[in-house]
Amino acid sequence: MKNLGIIITLSLVVFFYYFAWGLVFESNGYYNPEALFLIEKSLLALKGNPPRLENIGLIYPPVPFFVLFPFVLFNPFVAPIFASSFFMSLLTAFVVYRILKKNLSFIFIVFLLLILFLNPVILYVASSGSSSYLYLTFLSLFYIFIFEYYERNVSFYLAIAGVFIGFLVFVRYEIVFMLIFWILVNAVLAIETTLEESVSYKNFFELLGRLPAYRQTFIRRMFAIYLMIFIPPIIGFSSWCYLNWLFTSNPFHFINSPYSYFRTLSTYVLYNPTLLELKGNILKSTTYVLQNVLIYMPAYVVLIFVFLRRFFFSLALITPITALIITSYLGLSLMNVDFFVPFIFIAFIAMIYACEKRPSLRRNAVMLVFGMLIFISFFTGYYKLRSSFYPEEKNFAKILMGENLDGLFAEEKKVAEFLKQNTSLEDNILMDDAVAFPIVVFHGEPKNFILPYQYEFISVIEQPAVYADYVVIYNPEKFEGKRDLINQRHQNLFFSGSKDLLLVYSYGNWRVFQSVYRKRILTEK
Repeated sequence: MKNLGIIITLSLVVFFYYFAWGLVFESNGYYNPEALFLIEKSLLALKGNPPRLENIGLIYPPVPFFVLFPFVLFNPFVAPIFASSFFMSLLTAFVVYRILKKNLSFIFIVFLLLILFLNPVILYVASSGSSSYLYLTFLSLFYIFIFEYYERNVSFYLAIAGVFIGFLVFVRYEIVFMLIFWILVNAVLAIETTLEESVSYKNFFELLGRLPAYRQTFIRRMFAIYLMIFIPPIIGFSSWCYLNWLFTSNPFHFINSPYSYFRTLSTYVLYNPTLLELKGNILKSTTYVLQNVLIYMPAYVVLIFVFLRRFFFSLALITPITALIITSYLGLSLMNVDFFVPFIFIAFIAMIYACEKRPSLRRNAVMLVFGMLIFISFFTGYYKLRSSFYPEEKNFAKILMGENLDGLFAEEKKVAEFLKQNTSLEDNILMDDAVAFPIVVFHGEPKNFILPYQYEFISVIEQPAVYADYVVIYNPEKFEGKRDLINQRHQNLFFSGSKDLLLVYSYGNWRVFQSVYRKRILTEK
């Protein structure tokens, strides 16, 4: 009961800590673009025209949307903060439970709280509204349960680890590359959970050849491990393709959709030119990934050497690094905070298991070095946020230092305010929310908008003056504006307007046109 009280208390403290910071950041003008995107899709599912869940277009990744969706019912802007705070408190509960169950020194809880409360990268993940908290939570829990299976040899832990890896496929597709390398890790896991501590690898293979019962036990165990780790993501991916086919007649709609996660890579290359330098260069990719792992969590590489005599642990720690190197080499990853922050928690989790199995590692000197490396990661983590190429990360670093970000999404707020003040509930507003999704969120009434997910969008975009009362478009000279379907169909509309579309509002890169044709018809009535 005492341990339960500690777990609940610490989890609640973590929840309210992140929730409070998230509200403070939002009140000072910070909004995460991904959070706004997910809020908009939730609003369309709840209050769209018509309000149907499949109206979201079966976007990828789906888990961040479905996690956020229930909280949007209460308050759209608070929903991302609440969801991230909740999952971080859940992760805290799992980690604290493992520390207490293993009867480790209380210093581990102190280190955990220092990481949770003082590491700016963790604070970004937990309170910015980005879905990176899901990647951090599920990957950390996967490592907890896979390490627990290694130590206890209980199939339940393996099954739960498989479930979390299944969820990860729907959070970040990059996890697929880790699964490829996990084929080898699974084989090592099967070997090391079959052989006894006194048996070497050489003797193990000799026993396999001499003892049929030993060989059968090993084969059954290896088969079970592969099934439990790979079946959940395979079933999940197949089900997702089936749902896409059911609602869109295209099983790979989530890849081809204009809202696709995969299409954002071309946008982010504009922010981070390093992605182009890494693509196709294995040496640069390796150097870049290792350098960032060291910056975000210096203790991570040290732990790989700690586990040199335990081949499975070393491979398990190397695998996510290798996966990032490959995705970087192929040009398939954004290489932002999302993909490096799990190394902080994985290192901490690995340290728990290292100290449990090897008492010599509990020496004060080792813990002092680990603590020093944790403190160093606070400063290096802030440095990475501050020097980031991505606006949402750089802006978060600014707001941590007390800067006000009221100018963030100022253009979209102004356009939304204009539309709220100058349109009625009966007016139809045409725009492409691949770019304009913040306007829908700040406006708050998606029923007014004609958007690409609606069947009538194609007809309306052909003759906007006939079917729409207002048309909102983004500057086509900007990269995002080139993606706007209205700009693609009416290339000179933004600059020249038309005889039936009158410019009524312009702010920054946005312009709002009113249909003269529909206004005349309404006047005649």
